[in-house]
Amino acid sequence: MPPTPLPGATVRSSAQVNEEIRALFLRRWSLDDAEREVYRALLEEWAAAVRAEATGPVLVQRNVSAAA
Repeated sequence: MPPTPLPGATVRSSAQVNEEIRALFLRRWSLDDAEREVYRALLEEWAAAVRAEATGPVLVQRNVSAAA
């Protein structure tokens, strides 16, 4: 599991984590045990970033009628 960020620490975006995942596989397609652990941690970090991005600020659309 990736380390929990310290308060005030910068959390990476899903795009940043995805780039690191891609770089891991650019080296070679077969991962050893240590690289698989890194990959698993990156996937968890990526999923958390996606969730955080999806639940970020919610835009509220107001219904404004023409008669108002």
